Amino acid sequence: MREAIACGDFYQINYTARQSFDTYGSPMSIYRTLRAKQPVPYGVLAWLPHLPADPWTLCLSPELFIRIEEDGVVRAEPMKGTLPYSDGEPLDIRSEQLRADSKNRAENLMIVDLLRNDLSMLARPGGVRVEELFKVTRFGQVLQMTTPIRCDVRPQVTMANIIEALFPCGSITGAPKKMSMRYIADSEGGARGLYTGSIGYLQPAANTLRARGSFNVAIRTLCLQPNNDHSLACKGVMGVGGGLVYDSTAQSEYEEIHWKSRFLRGLPAGFQLFETMLVQQGRCALLEQHIERLCTSAAALGFTADKSALTQQMEHAVNAQATHASLRMRAVLFHNGKCDIQFFALDSAGASASVSVSAMSSAPASAAAATAASASDSATSADRVAMATTRIAPRILPNHDLLRRFKTTWRQHYDDDLKHAVKSGDFDVLYFNHDGYLLEGARSSVFIHYQGAWITPALSLDVLPGVMRAQVLKHPEPYLGTDHVSQERITESMLHQADAIVLTNALRGCIPVRLISH
Repeated sequence: MREAIACGDFYQINYTARQSFDTYGSPMSIYRTLRAKQPVPYGVLAWLPHLPADPWTLCLSPELFIRIEEDGVVRAEPMKGTLPYSDGEPLDIRSEQLRADSKNRAENLMIVDLLRNDLSMLARPGGVRVEELFKVTRFGQVLQMTTPIRCDVRPQVTMANIIEALFPCGSITGAPKKMSMRYIADSEGGARGLYTGSIGYLQPAANTLRARGSFNVAIRTLCLQPNNDHSLACKGVMGVGGGLVYDSTAQSEYEEIHWKSRFLRGLPAGFQLFETMLVQQGRCALLEQHIERLCTSAAALGFTADKSALTQQMEHAVNAQATHASLRMRAVLFHNGKCDIQFFALDSAGASASVSVSAMSSAPASAAAATAASASDSATSADRVAMATTRIAPRILPNHDLLRRFKTTWRQHYDDDLKHAVKSGDFDVLYFNHDGYLLEGARSSVFIHYQGAWITPALSLDVLPGVMRAQVLKHPEPYLGTDHVSQERITESMLHQADAIVLTNALRGCIPVRLISH
C-alpha cells in the first residue's frame, strides 16, 4: 500500500476489516443499549427480510453523508480523524490534540477536497463552501473530526445526479475515489455489503430537487443473522477500518480499529452465570471444579470475577452449613463480579444414596450409577420412581450456540421444557440439533452405552462442560464400570439402540434412565 501511494496511484485508502461475534436477546434491546452507550445522530434499526444473510441492521453511525434541506441546499460532513476519549478527560484539550494532529488533519483535508470536487459537479458557480474546518465532536468513547460542506446545486440537478456524483462517500473509499475503490476490491477479503453504504430517507419538498432528506454513511454497523430458534441468538458481523496514508503505521491503525469498536465491548450481558452445588454436612466435594468453571465462563463472557474472593466466599458459606445433612447451594455471579449465594433444602427424592450397578449386558437397567442427590430447581418427589425416564424434546436447537457452553440464567426454554418433563414423571428431556446430533438434557449431560462402548456428545457441539460430566470422563471406572469414554456425535438412531443411558449432573451424580419413545 505504501508503495502504491509513493507511486502516486492514490494518496489515501480506506481499508476495512470484519469483526465477528455472537449476540443474545432482542436486536431491538441490543440497539437501545448501544444507542444509550454511544449516542449518535444518524442511527438506524432496520429489519430487511430481503437480505436473508443479514436481515437485522443496527447502525450506530456518527457520520452524515448528505442532507438535502427544504430549500434544496445539499450538505455533506465527511469524517476523518479519530482519538479515544474516556469520561473525566478534559474534552477541550483532547479535542485540540485531535485538531492539531498532522496525520489526522491530512486525512481530513484529503477527503474534504474529494467531496468538494464531487459536489462541484452539481453546484452553481462558486456554490461549494467549507463551513467549519476540523470540527471535533464526541461520540461515546471516541472523538471524531468532521468538516461540514455546503453545496448550492444548479436548478437542473436531479436526485439521480446527486447519487451518481457522490456515492459512495469518499470518506470510506479514499482518494482519488476510483483508484482507491479498485485497490479495495483487490485487497479486501470480501464485499462490504451494506457496511460503508448509506441508509436514509427522502420526502417530497417544494424545491428544484422535489425532495428533502438525509443519508448517513453506514459505519459502526452491525449486521445480524438470527439462529432461527427460541433463544433470539444471532451471529453478527461489523466492519471497521480507517484511512491509511503514507505515514500510517500498522500499530496505530490497529489501535484505531479497537477505539472505534470498543462501544461493543463491556455491555451488560443481560443474564447471570450460576453454579448449583451439592453441600453435605458443611462440605462440597466438587467446589473447586464449580469455582473453576465459573471463573472460566466469566473470563469468556466478559464478567468480573475474583477467583480468590469467590473461593473465600463460597468456602465460608459451605462451612456454615455443617449441621445440615444435604443442601442445594446456588451461587449466582453478576456481570460486575457480585456473587449471591442461596441454600435450598433437598426433598426426599434427593436424599443421598449410593447405587452400584455392574457393567452392561443388554438391559438399560445395567448402567452404573454413583452418589445421587437432589435434581435441580424444578425437582419433585416424582423424579425417581423405579428407573427414571427421559424422552426426546420436541424443540430442536441450533447447530451452533456459544451460550450453550456456559451455565447461565438465559435458560427459560430449558426450564419450560423441564417443567413439562417433571409433570410427565420424567427426569429430563434430551435435545438434538438441526443436524440430528444429540446435545444434552435440560439439566444433565448424557452418556450412552452403544455397541460395547460408552460415548458422550463432544463439546464441539456447543454443549455445557458439566462438572459431573468431567468427573465421569476423568474417572469412568467407579461411575460406568469402564476405563474409557469417547466423545462422539450421537444420532437419534444410536440413542434408541443404546444398551443403557446415564444422565449426570453435580446434584444427582449418575442417573440410569429409560428412554420413552412417545
